Amino acid sequence: PTEQLEAKYPVLVERYSLRTDSGGAGRHRGGLGAEFVATALAPFSISAYTERRHCAPWGLEGGGDGAGNRVDLRVGGEWQEGVNAKVLAKRLTAGDAFRIRSGGGGGFGDARQRPVEQVLRDVREGYVSREAAERDYGVVVDVMGELDIAGTMARRAPAADSAAAKGAAPK
Repeated sequence: PTEQLEAKYPVLVERYSLRTDSGGAGRHRGGLGAEFVATALAPFSISAYTERRHCAPWGLEGGGDGAGNRVDLRVGGEWQEGVNAKVLAKRLTAGDAFRIRSGGGGGFGDARQRPVEQVLRDVREGYVSREAAERDYGVVVDVMGELDIAGTMARRAPAADSAAAKGAAPK
């Protein structure tokens, strides 16, 4: 728990949340990874061992890949993103920070077959960004979190036309 971590170690937890867009796009979206950010309040050493940084969890049956694991460091006020080390051992000083992003699961099936209302809920819950909803699912959500019906129909129409051209009934 955050409280115990802060009580036992010289860190301040800035964020511990689900990682938006980390689950692979699909008819069944992949599960989300987590994001953990903490700032050092005094000098200490951090050690991290990460797998699947570059070989992200794959999607199946046309689903998108999930995001890979990554560790970032903020040293001297600047983020060093995607520290390229399977095993990381680093001494941090007060004010430095670390960010751990766990990977998400791969999606299953064609993302454009995910029901629009489920994608809209994913955007409203912060699981999927508006940009990813439009790019991956063909669902247009405005800045107020409302469905753009005309935009969505236009974005999803090419997928329906493609399915019909292959002899499949559009869904």
